[in-house]
Amino acid sequence: FGLRIDLEQLERLLAGDGRTAACAGVGDELVVVVADGADPGQVREWVSARTGLPPGAVRVVAVPELPRRPNGKIDHGAVRELAAAPPERRRGWRARARPRTVRDAFRAVFALPDPPD
Repeated sequence: FGLRIDLEQLERLLAGDGRTAACAGVGDELVVVVADGADPGQVREWVSARTGLPPGAVRVVAVPELPRRPNGKIDHGAVRELAAAPPERRRGWRARARPRTVRDAFRAVFALPDPPD
């Protein structure tokens, strides 16, 4: 569409409007993954109005919670995977629990039952 869209800025604008969302470019679409029960149709119109993209170029995927990395940042690779996943797979998707301690992170990364002290 000839528009350059800063996805991080769009995520900040969505957050400023009270929406928990992550954005990714997938093919010719702008994909917005929203959490917290946001209405996909309203989000699509909101994004379209602020970016100048036609609504048909914006796809909104609703999930229970955003995919995050162990450090708490949004996992944009998982956002793109969710965008490509069939709807039946997205409905059952749940983010993996974030490790709460270094011990938990060590256990998750190295697949050990209990790391040494």
